Amino acid sequence: MKLINEKLLPPLTDEQEQGFAAELAKKCLLVARILLPVVLLLTLIDLIDLFFINPDAESLTGRVRAVYYVFLAVVSASFCIYLLHVYKNVFVKAKRVLLYTYLYSCFVCVWSTVIILYIPRGDAKSVALYFAIVICVAALAYMHPIRGIVLFLVNHLVFIGMFVTAYSGKVKLSDSIFNTTVVAALAIVISTSRYVGARRAFCSHAVIVQKNREIEEMNHKLSELVHTDVLTGLHNRRFLDEYMPALWQNAIAAQTPVSILMLDIDDFKCLNDYYGHHAGDSCIAKVARLMRECSDDGRDYVLRYGGEEFAVVMPGAKPSQAAETAERIRAAVEALNISNPLSALEMITVSIGLYGAVPTEEDTPKRFFRNADKALYQAKRNGKNRVEVFKPV
Repeated sequence: MKLINEKLLPPLTDEQEQGFAAELAKKCLLVARILLPVVLLLTLIDLIDLFFINPDAESLTGRVRAVYYVFLAVVSASFCIYLLHVYKNVFVKAKRVLLYTYLYSCFVCVWSTVIILYIPRGDAKSVALYFAIVICVAALAYMHPIRGIVLFLVNHLVFIGMFVTAYSGKVKLSDSIFNTTVVAALAIVISTSRYVGARRAFCSHAVIVQKNREIEEMNHKLSELVHTDVLTGLHNRRFLDEYMPALWQNAIAAQTPVSILMLDIDDFKCLNDYYGHHAGDSCIAKVARLMRECSDDGRDYVLRYGGEEFAVVMPGAKPSQAAETAERIRAAVEALNISNPLSALEMITVSIGLYGAVPTEEDTPKRFFRNADKALYQAKRNGKNRVEVFKPV
């Protein structure tokens, strides 16, 4: 078994094995939906023939035939009902579906062998029927090569044993035994080829899906790199340029407000001159972290606008809500108590400008940012470390 698995069957992960089993189970269900009604119909026709057209139900042979056909009908109907029951849940019960399909295939082969040899037809007709049924099972059922070998080999041995018993001394057995052996070998080859082919096709598809997933993940990471500021992890202006138009149109269509915060670290050059760029980068990263913490993660877009300047785009936020967020950010930065000796304030603070309104068709994002920037400039003029709201004249 290990040799067959290594040489014939491409390796799959546990998750892929589950997917492959589900794929085979679906194929078995599609075949069964056509085949089982046909089996039941043919069984019914044989029973009608046995009881009404060519009555033979009173003889021992007829009664045994009737029992065989009723048994086939009951097993086939039960299998059909089971498949209908699991049809919508085939992924979860895929392995069980394949097992029951295999057991049903075993039953059909053994049943056919017994009924073929029980009803005298002559050796040629018996071999022909055996050929037809075994090849049909091999061509329609999907089974692991080991299971296929066991099924067709055991069934062949049963057939040979019963065939020899039924026709010993009546016909030349060697030709029939040779022919049925070839049929059994052919059935094993067909069954194995179909299973291996299906597995290889699934494996190839799985590789393509995996590669596509890796490409999508890589594209997503590249997109994040393109739209993310390396130092702070915040969105950058390229992100704003790409996503702002859609956000803007949604706000116009829904008539919901958009608020913009423009933030600048006060006297940041003084910090850089006194402590160096490493301290400046650390300060920018800390301010960015606080801005993210103080903003609504599910609504707001926090951006590094450039240098020590930041922006917060707040779709759906009224100016009063934006003002509360701005004040939280300002107070949180002040609470960091980062020393800035060359500044008149002697510590790191931020000035924030705010503008918010419900955009109209005549409005543009640039206008909103320009108004927020004017409010920021006003905050700087009024002593820094404060929040100013733009008020149109």
